[in-house]
Amino acid sequence: VFYGNNRADFSFIPGNVAPGLLFRQPDHFENYDDWPFLWGQNEGTIGGNTAYLIFGLAFLDVMK
Repeated sequence: VFYGNNRADFSFIPGNVAPGLLFRQPDHFENYDDWPFLWGQNEGTIGGNTAYLIFGLAFLDVMK
């Protein structure tokens, strides 16, 4: 879980889930100038959040 960002005002949104490992260099066009984020920090996936939520709820049910 990490803090995602809002590209419009460079603020952070808590609770995103990264879509994978960050193993590539930050060489995308938005990182060439003064863009303050690495390319992987530009992504927060709804699918990842949903899987994390479903797993967490299933774990809580098992623990009851």
